[in-house]
Amino acid sequence: MNFRIEQLRDTILLRMGELDLTTEQVAEKANISPNTVMNLTSGRVTNPKLDVYLKVMDALEFDVILKARID
Repeated sequence: MNFRIEQLRDTILLRMGELDLTTEQVAEKANISPNTVMNLTSGRVTNPKLDVYLKVMDALEFDVILKARID
C-alpha cells in the first residue's frame, strides 16, 4: 500500500470539519501546538514525524492500526 502525505492531510481536514473542530481545539486535544496542526494541514511539512500524526489522529477519534511489512 502506497502512502501519500497529501491524502492524510486531506483526511485530517475532512475529519476536523466533520467534528467541527478548530485548529486550536485539535492542538489542545493532541497536546501539540496550534502551529504544528497548521503546518500539517497546510502542507508546509513535507516529512512529518509519525508520533505527531498519531497524536492528531487520536485527537480526531480515528482508530489507527499500524502494520509492519515484512519482505
